[in-house]
Amino acid sequence: MLFKKGELSLLWRFYLSQFLGFSFAIVPLIIFIYFFQKGFSLGFGIFLVAISNVSGVIFEIPTGVFADRFGRKKSTLIYYFLSALIFLTIPFLNSQLFLLLAFFMFGIAITFRSGAFRAWVVDNLREHKRKDLIQTFFTKSHMILAAGFTISGLIFSGMFFLFPENFTFSLFNKKFITLDIVWFVEGFVFLISGLILLSAKESFSIQKLKTIKKEFKESVKLSKKGFIYSFKHPVIFAIIMSALLSTIFTNIKWAASQPFMLNNSIPIAYFGYIGSILAIFGVFLPLISEKIVKKVKKNLYLASLTIITFIASMSILSIKGPILAFLYLFIVRADDYLSTPVEEAYFHEHTPSKQRATMDSILNLFYSFGGLIALGIGGYLLNVISPALFIFFGAFLLIPIVIVYLRIK
Repeated sequence: MLFKKGELSLLWRFYLSQFLGFSFAIVPLIIFIYFFQKGFSLGFGIFLVAISNVSGVIFEIPTGVFADRFGRKKSTLIYYFLSALIFLTIPFLNSQLFLLLAFFMFGIAITFRSGAFRAWVVDNLREHKRKDLIQTFFTKSHMILAAGFTISGLIFSGMFFLFPENFTFSLFNKKFITLDIVWFVEGFVFLISGLILLSAKESFSIQKLKTIKKEFKESVKLSKKGFIYSFKHPVIFAIIMSALLSTIFTNIKWAASQPFMLNNSIPIAYFGYIGSILAIFGVFLPLISEKIVKKVKKNLYLASLTIITFIASMSILSIKGPILAFLYLFIVRADDYLSTPVEEAYFHEHTPSKQRATMDSILNLFYSFGGLIALGIGGYLLNVISPALFIFFGAFLLIPIVIVYLRIK
């Protein structure tokens, strides 16, 4: 049975908003190439993504505290509606300064959702005494992610059948290229997803507002308490270390993957097909992971998957041609599908309910910081060394992750 009793009544809005978001998540497939086609350097596109991580580092904890103080629903909806505005605006921007501002704002928008969305869902399930659905939610979320990415890849590659690469059109007396369409579509999807979640209920009790001074003190106290708990708890600490180091590696891999595929004779028009094929496996791999972790310790399971990714990345310098390149991409993507839902549920199993959004934001702070480090140096190094060599050296960051997971008793 695909859904458990009562699962859809509690979670269908969350599932649907995720499905729409992932099905039209086309921007990540073209973000670096897009700005290159708009007349900017390859490094500028990477720098823009790094800027969004800068604002993530700055605002992750304050927005997590905001969610824990004033409601996870409000925080999540800010993300969707602000993101919609930003994405619908970007194709109109030609100034580097305004693009930097837009991506800085998008980084802030992400922080409003990062800690709040999952906290909103988990607390709803706990309120309805359905703790049994927590792991199910994280598993299904990644199945939905994979199914959505399968569709988004097909949409991207299929777009080239409708519009050639050199297609241009006018809107409001301004010329646009084919890839501008991607931003308009994804902007409207953000808007629709936010509207879907408007009717979702929230079990979290919003606290009575105090004076600004008292609110600030409460926020600082909550943040400090969350940090102390995070670094004292062995599981939370291991996941935070994994978040930082694996995100650096993941962003290195992401920044290098597009030129890596081009270097191995995979044309741009095939990027969507590659993404879709890889995503298909993500539809069922999270279900397999859910069954495995019922029989083995989660820390050993996560350490084992990290070792597999490390070994695969050590062989990347010997990869030549599209088939081996695809095989490498498949192995590391499958690792993500098998590990991420387990890691997320593992984190929430050990997180206090009253600090859930703040704790999740602390975790996402390290995700943002990892992305900032990787993309900050990526824009420079990809002009100096090959994409494969970049990934090869980045893989050594996975070794400490294995160590911290194996130390959990």
